[in-house]
Amino acid sequence: GFNADPAWRPAPKLETKGGGADGPAAAADPGEEPVRASIVLARPKTGRWHQIRRHLNGLSHPLLGDSSHGSSKCNREWRNKRGLPGERMCLHLANIDLAATELTPALSVSAPVPRDMMQLLNSHLPAALSEAELRLKQEGVIFPTESDGDAQGESAATST
Repeated sequence: GFNADPAWRPAPKLETKGGGADGPAAAADPGEEPVRASIVLARPKTGRWHQIRRHLNGLSHPLLGDSSHGSSKCNREWRNKRGLPGERMCLHLANIDLAATELTPALSVSAPVPRDMMQLLNSHLPAALSEAELRLKQEGVIFPTESDGDAQGESAATST
């Protein structure tokens, strides 16, 4: 099944384009709507195909950029107004542990959050990122530093 940690649920926040907010916020521009998105830590218990994508969409929180299970209207808005790359899905596999088999040893792999995803988070969800960062680091999520090269990698940003 799907295990989104119920003990860690930061209060939802609406953020202005230029910064954070302690509650519902006005848009940066009078004609612009506030950003509505969340950072989700998911721990799937099985490797079912599209499990995270389907479950979050079923909760009406589709992944940003998900063309199969997401919101076309929301994806278009994020591409046109906020610079979401055309083929980018905001899903990041931070780490995975694979058990040993008769033919292979156990494997543990971690990957930093990609720079383009960090740019979207820093630009449009800085308060949510700040609130989530310590817990994500405790869970083994690696954030790129200035000295890192182009970090490529699937934490999830969802529309609400």
